[in-house]
Amino acid sequence: MMNAKSIRFTLIATVLIFFSASAGLSEETGTKADEKLMSYNKQIVLSVPEGQEARKAEVEFPHQDHIMGFGCAQCHHEWDHTEMDQPEACVSCHDDFADRRAAESYYNAFHNRDSTHSCIGCHNQMTDETADINPPTRCSDCHPRPERE
Repeated sequence: MMNAKSIRFTLIATVLIFFSASAGLSEETGTKADEKLMSYNKQIVLSVPEGQEARKAEVEFPHQDHIMGFGCAQCHHEWDHTEMDQPEACVSCHDDFADRRAAESYYNAFHNRDSTHSCIGCHNQMTDETADINPPTRCSDCHPRPERE
């Protein structure tokens, strides 16, 4: 069960996100605005870029859950919402595949324990701060192992 602080945070974040999204869509009308909003409301499959070797299974990422709870800038921390319609893929900045600890590392974009812009860093912070929320923090939570036949 969520405590009052968590409920208040979620409510404020949801309202801010709603008004931010509404402001961004205010000049668009009808189908175009609906299509833009729906493009954010989907499950995304995160996989390594073409030409790279996957060490773990792809991740089914619940994009909608993250938008409603945190907003775009939590993950897309370099996107200013004005230069382009949608943020670039992570690999456009995180393109180092040799050094997994480098700031520009593709691996580190998702697994940096010290950055709340990465999945693991954010999930660990949430786990430390709130007993009510249990985001995935183990490898197999996000990277499911293949089922044995």
